[in-house]
Amino acid sequence: MTHNDYAKLIRESEVELSDDQIYALAKHLARRANHIPKPDPFAVRRSESAGDCRLWAPRDALLSAVHDIDEGKIHPDKLVVHYREPSPEDSNEILYRYYAAGVTNMEHAGLLAMHLARVSAQ
Repeated sequence: MTHNDYAKLIRESEVELSDDQIYALAKHLARRANHIPKPDPFAVRRSESAGDCRLWAPRDALLSAVHDIDEGKIHPDKLVVHYREPSPEDSNEILYRYYAAGVTNMEHAGLLAMHLARVSAQ
């Protein structure tokens, strides 16, 4: 929701505030609603200095990417996030899933192939 959406809701609740007060409150609410927590800075430094992505949690990696996007450091037009986890029903089974934005199935496969080629070349 934008601050204008919040302002409309505040006005509808019959609160006796000036337009300036409503706008300031709505802006504050919108900022709070869109707040993304920061990744653990120690995990980020530890992983980057060691060059080992296993040294930070998946949540920290994802938060770091979100902050880089929000701060304008990166501008992805395609994004795929893969993950795996043990099955809650069978600890010997591994579940795989992904989230994707801006990609077709072929582009998704292409991104994976490009990543595998890059990793194997290192």
